[in-house]
Amino acid sequence: MANEGFKNIVFSQYPRLEVFSRFIFFNKFMAKAISIIPNKKKRKYNKQYIDFDKVLDYLKENGLKKGSVLILHSSYEKLILTKKKPIEIIDKLLELLGDEGTLAMPANRKLKGEFKSFDLINKTYNDTILEYDLKKSKIWSGALPMFMVRDKRAEISKFPINSMVAIGKDAKRMMEKNISGNLPTACGENSSWKYCLDKDAIVISLGVDLVDSLTMIHAAEDIKNENWPIKGWYRHRTFRIKENDDIVLKTVKERHPKWGMLYFMKRRLCKDLIENKILKTKLIDGLLIEIVSSKELINFLDSKNSNGYPYLFLKKNRK
Repeated sequence: MANEGFKNIVFSQYPRLEVFSRFIFFNKFMAKAISIIPNKKKRKYNKQYIDFDKVLDYLKENGLKKGSVLILHSSYEKLILTKKKPIEIIDKLLELLGDEGTLAMPANRKLKGEFKSFDLINKTYNDTILEYDLKKSKIWSGALPMFMVRDKRAEISKFPINSMVAIGKDAKRMMEKNISGNLPTACGENSSWKYCLDKDAIVISLGVDLVDSLTMIHAAEDIKNENWPIKGWYRHRTFRIKENDDIVLKTVKERHPKWGMLYFMKRRLCKDLIENKILKTKLIDGLLIEIVSSKELINFLDSKNSNGYPYLFLKKNRK
């Protein structure tokens, strides 16, 4: 952990070094070398009991209240020390939000035939059609959204990339238009993420680095769509989207994964958000809690992204 902290400090000060390290890591020859090295590293976990009531009190102190829209990123691997089951944590948060509030979580899916890891950068899907089943496609973004999808109260995004699940007053309206329009984007005008932004959702992480998981930043890009200043930002992908017996074939626009995998100044963004008092970070009983207002976040990004911030070494569109 000490080495990780030192690396983050260095990368926050020297973002070009962070981006350069990714180019080395994702080099195809380096990828092969890494794949044959046995990983014997043992994880060390905090064993301290986490008082979830203290966590809820901190969230209330920082703007979460009845009627709020909350987007939660989480690691149940860390939250298990609360001694609460996933559904109990979900219900505690819903109780805090009340009947007028809405709890949403990213519900990213594993799709059969989708590329993994290093292949994402160089390979193309061409005419491949991937299957996305709202109820059956496996979730990889955590135990809490996995349990939430099974809940009869839940509404699920039809958009196959950066999908979302939600329970509460706004959940149904949040998902209604997700795949509407020609070549929609995951966080664009009709998305659940844009809906949450319009409601000034509070984005919170429990047990994970929020900047690592901060899907909301892509609303800054996707809302601009064709007016986003970076050349070659999007590619097209086609999905067969299944909800019960209804099947829709849809082509969407996806931010090319190379931008996040290679060019993203993650640690500099984290440093800038903290220095501008946009990102709040706190440890409670060893649990990392981070909070950001979605509107404050997007307003900050909009003020800086004429050159593609928080990404480096990009070619601007010429108009």
